[in-house]
Amino acid sequence: MKSKNLVSLMLTALFVMSICIPVVSATPDDTPIGGVDLTVTILEPQPEIGITVHTTSIDFGALYPGELSLSNLVRYTNIGRCVVDVNVSVMDVVGDVFEAGILVNEADWHDYSATVLENATGEFDVALQVPEDVTSRGDVSGKLIVWAEECVPEETSTVNFLIQYADNSTEWISGTGVSLLDAWDDAITTAGYTYALQTGTYEGQVGTINGISGEGQEWWVAFTGDEVANEWTIGPDGSGYSAGLILANHAASEYSCVAFVYGNWNYNEWGPCVYPDGSVPASTVNFLIQYADNSTEWISGTGVSLLDAWDDAITTAGYTYALQTGTYEGQVGTINGISGEGQEWWVAFTGDEVANEWTIGPDGSGYSAGLILANHAASEYSCVAFVYGNWNYNEWGPCVDPNTYL
Repeated sequence: MKSKNLVSLMLTALFVMSICIPVVSATPDDTPIGGVDLTVTILEPQPEIGITVHTTSIDFGALYPGELSLSNLVRYTNIGRCVVDVNVSVMDVVGDVFEAGILVNEADWHDYSATVLENATGEFDVALQVPEDVTSRGDVSGKLIVWAEECVPEETSTVNFLIQYADNSTEWISGTGVSLLDAWDDAITTAGYTYALQTGTYEGQVGTINGISGEGQEWWVAFTGDEVANEWTIGPDGSGYSAGLILANHAASEYSCVAFVYGNWNYNEWGPCVYPDGSVPASTVNFLIQYADNSTEWISGTGVSLLDAWDDAITTAGYTYALQTGTYEGQVGTINGISGEGQEWWVAFTGDEVANEWTIGPDGSGYSAGLILANHAASEYSCVAFVYGNWNYNEWGPCVDPNTYL
């Protein structure tokens, strides 16, 4: 079944109550003299298949043959009682421009297709690329029709959700549902977590996870994953500062993986620490070596794990190292054949460039505080220091700040 009843169908009923004095009294013979007047507007039955288009006309202005217009946004809402497939058709009324020249989302209008859930909204950009060989001159006109076609069976799909926390640690959880919101709710519930959606400007986006909102804002930044290209894309709902993901507007079948990243609106500076396929990208780490005489040297290496990056840095510098076994297994034991002062390892510090300070460890505590390189992704730390010293690390630390390599 195909529907093109675009504007005249409505979804919400209007219930109007005119409230008088909220006291009902009566005469001795039970004749009411006060009360509440009740009215209601009854609409046509909600259609099985129907959409309403909020954009009624587009004027592309004055264009030359071969010229491309600016884009115009078209929004529509599924007002029917089921999931629908939406596509468009274009026809010329006067002239020969629109059928040949209309672009939807920068592609041929024939290619547009979207799955829209009940009560959900959709949108696309429309532009006009005037053909070079157009014969029409002057004012021309046409129509763009948005179609809601046969109902799509409500199939459930499983979505993998990546949560990236403030310390850049990550966790995958999975959920199943018809809509993306259903799948997210299932994933969160199964993991024993909580969440809240935003209202107002960012309505429908994930606002909090386990009671925590994003960095300096009220939502977590959302990315959708393409497992074939193995890359993340911001959004796709909204743009700029408000780019996000309105879960209820998407079927679970649209995306196999979604990431929610703790961060702020300046998303161009960061993104998920792992790829959609679960692999970890290589990162560069700057290593500070502080020798027995307190002289220092920076070396850099790249790898997926911190151990990979350290091995690359050492090899590039032409140095050697050995890892400890036993009690301090996995920590750096020797550099160029030299162990720490009166002990078998070099003391490790991780650097925070924003606070410009070093932190001991973070693996273990007290005398055994150190850094097990293989247990950390290279993306966790941009700088690490290995200091020749002994267990009494409270009396000393790196002689230079974490940001001195910049």
